[in-house]
Amino acid sequence: TKLKEFCFLFEPLLTGKYGNGTLKIAVKNFRKADGDVDFEDKIENYSSVFDGLCSQNREKELAQKISSRLGRLIGRNTEEASNIKEQQRDFYRVRGKVTHGRELKRPVEMHTITRCREWARKAILLYSLVCTAKSHEEVVSCMDKNSWNPEDRKRLDYAIRTLYS
Repeated sequence: TKLKEFCFLFEPLLTGKYGNGTLKIAVKNFRKADGDVDFEDKIENYSSVFDGLCSQNREKELAQKISSRLGRLIGRNTEEASNIKEQQRDFYRVRGKVTHGRELKRPVEMHTITRCREWARKAILLYSLVCTAKSHEEVVSCMDKNSWNPEDRKRLDYAIRTLYS
């Protein structure tokens, strides 16, 4: 039964149905961030992962929308989604400092990077489970509404239980 659950969960990946190109770009940016030695480059690359998975073209208040969507995608419940949203907004403040050349407080902000790496990993996995038969816009719309079809919800719930156990 564990193998059956695993195959159901990862069927899109096992069969090569990767959905839209957004996932490929997110994985590429994640790998770049992992390989970067420079703190500032890591921030930019993780930011690109979140922007790519959780945004659409020509949106206003982008950081707020991405933070909310990320929380709804990877949070186990409403409270955790809200905490992720708030902590992700801290990440965007750090990113703003990098973008504008301000000095960073390394110990505090390194913790932010470590947390964002874990969130990027989870977001890529969870996004990959629901993007196979949907356009990127449809996936983002599901994140906005926190509304998934039953098969996607089952995949997400199983993956979340596995990721957090």
